[in-house]
Amino acid sequence: MNEGAPRLAFERDHVEDFVSVVIPVYRDAPGLADTLDSLDRQTLRPTEYEIIVSNDGGDPEVRALCEARGVTEVSIVPNRGSYFARNRGIERTAGENLAFVDADIIVPEDWLEVGREALRKAEYVGGPVKVDEAGATTPAQRYEASTGFRGNTSELRHGFFVTANLFVKRKVFQCLGGFDERLRSGGDNEFGGRVARVDEYRQRFDEGLAVLHPARGYRGLVHKAVRVAQGKQMLNRLHPDRYDYRRPGLGRLVLNVLVPPDPRKVRRSFEPNPHFGFLAFYLFRWRFRAEVSLKLLDLYYGRRPET
Repeated sequence: MNEGAPRLAFERDHVEDFVSVVIPVYRDAPGLADTLDSLDRQTLRPTEYEIIVSNDGGDPEVRALCEARGVTEVSIVPNRGSYFARNRGIERTAGENLAFVDADIIVPEDWLEVGREALRKAEYVGGPVKVDEAGATTPAQRYEASTGFRGNTSELRHGFFVTANLFVKRKVFQCLGGFDERLRSGGDNEFGGRVARVDEYRQRFDEGLAVLHPARGYRGLVHKAVRVAQGKQMLNRLHPDRYDYRRPGLGRLVLNVLVPPDPRKVRRSFEPNPHFGFLAFYLFRWRFRAEVSLKLLDLYYGRRPET
């Protein structure tokens, strides 16, 4: 157990075959409502699962929604990040089986039933996170639809599944502790890596657990790219024995800002659609690459190292 992953103080005894759903949310009552709507339609009986919402920041709209829907709300003031919020939610659960999903994601009607069954064969289970292509009408949204959430596959390429679609046995948290609360990004990576190092815990991918994520807009994509980079930096700093993410080269970042991308390479990822043409997509890719590179230049090369 590491310093940032505390031993969790479970408040209730576990209930066999019961499923506890933990949803962290930060000021997104509309997105939470969409997720709760889909959880209301589950094939499991209402007595077989519960929902715990970790209200990171204590948003009054989220609190009111939880009260109206009759779901448990854990208020966290001030906000401490999604992994701290998940840990506080986990401590309130009663399920032998824990399910994690993000606010704004739509889950299928049999999501909890399939996930519970998958946890009979493994202790750590992930499923596909698909981007809603029907709602992807801008270049940024179409780009995410074709590139987002590639880590949740049967190959388990990165050694972990994202917490947007994750099922874990309660006993894993009891043994290994919770998510690393020092991380604002990359906590799913760190936790999955800890699970992988314990031979008795099996990691499994289940294709039948697909969930639907709304496509992000331009600002959301930029924020995600920078957040992931910051998470990798923190993983290097906090767990140097396990992580060695290399920072992008200074020259490459400068070129990304000053030189437009090769149109031939951009065209390979362009898919004809009724909403916009190749020129709009190319301009988006150029702007996106340049803006993210500028932010990474500042992140990796423009700030003094912390002492």
